Amino acid sequence: MKKLLPILTLVAAAAVLVGCLPSIHPFYTPENVIFDGKLIGSFSDQDTNEKEKEVWQFRKADGEENAYRLEMQALEVESGKVKVVGEMVAHLFRLEGKTYLDLRPDRDLLENEFAPWYQSAFIPGHLIFKAHNTGDRELELSAPHFGWIEKRLKAHPDELAHVRDKNRFFLTATTAELQAWLLKHDGELWEKPEKMFRRGK
Repeated sequence: MKKLLPILTLVAAAAVLVGCLPSIHPFYTPENVIFDGKLIGSFSDQDTNEKEKEVWQFRKADGEENAYRLEMQALEVESGKVKVVGEMVAHLFRLEGKTYLDLRPDRDLLENEFAPWYQSAFIPGHLIFKAHNTGDRELELSAPHFGWIEKRLKAHPDELAHVRDKNRFFLTATTAELQAWLLKHDGELWEKPEKMFRRGK
């Protein structure tokens, strides 16, 4: 999970579209969304509480059907205190038997943390991860392989609508286009899976 949290922290805290694969449109449609009660709870980057530095806590979202609220916590090394570093709205969805996790910053959090004029520059973009396991004891996710994506879109710039900003880019393709691209490149698109472990078990 070391590769995942810095990306999520940036997006959740500032809602800027940086990191691995941010999109202005969701990667899911309501028809694709599933709800798995096993995802409810807390997952740590370690299998023992004594060494954990990152915790993701999922709970059912209020007011949005089949959605989760994800609170991300990190241990501050200097102070030894646990700090909330981001809050996201999460949706599990399935395409052709494959399961994915779509995350976007919580809009209420953004409105509370930043001045209105400053908020106007933010876009609450969507991030995508492939979910290999959301079982009782482990959460196993793959982040997109940014190096492969960057190389692919440089070589085939018209394959998927996107905008580049120096060494960063974000996707502007429609949800249908995003889903078709995910399925087409599923074999190359993902980093090695990373595991988190359920707390309290």
